[in-house]
Amino acid sequence: MALEFVINRLRAVVLFFLGAFRHALCCLKKRRRPSCDTIPLSTVGVVPNASGSRI
Repeated sequence: MALEFVINRLRAVVLFFLGAFRHALCCLKKRRRPSCDTIPLSTVGVVPNASGSRI
């Protein structure tokens, strides 16, 4: 009975680590755009507040 409990606990721990490892590999495997494919930001102008009130 105690041996069965220990085996179940070990199996649960091994499955947990395998799942975490698979998840980490999945996250690392996702393709990201290369840095040379960046889209330059356009110039943004700032319009002063004409009413003079502050938020």
